[in-house]
Amino acid sequence: MTGGLLELASCLDEGLRVRLTVHLGQRTVRGEAAMLFPVWATQGYLQPFRFIDLREEECLTLQAEIGELLRQAQPFTGGHRGLLGLRSRHVLEST
Repeated sequence: MTGGLLELASCLDEGLRVRLTVHLGQRTVRGEAAMLFPVWATQGYLQPFRFIDLREEECLTLQAEIGELLRQAQPFTGGHRGLLGLRSRHVLEST
């Protein structure tokens, strides 16, 4: 609820403030986020972020959508714990 992880072709500067739009299911969440230290991946970067300005209605929307995705998630068989892999489209604007 406080942030997430972006998959990017090239990393952004740590501390950069961006306006982030995340599309989850039928809902959209918009808020301001700060980029955290990126991690190099085999193809591009994984860059964590934390929300620094998320209106209450946006937070409730995010919470509801994540809750719905978790309810729909099916655990893997064979003794493995279920994992929830979310792929969402995101739009970044630096501020």
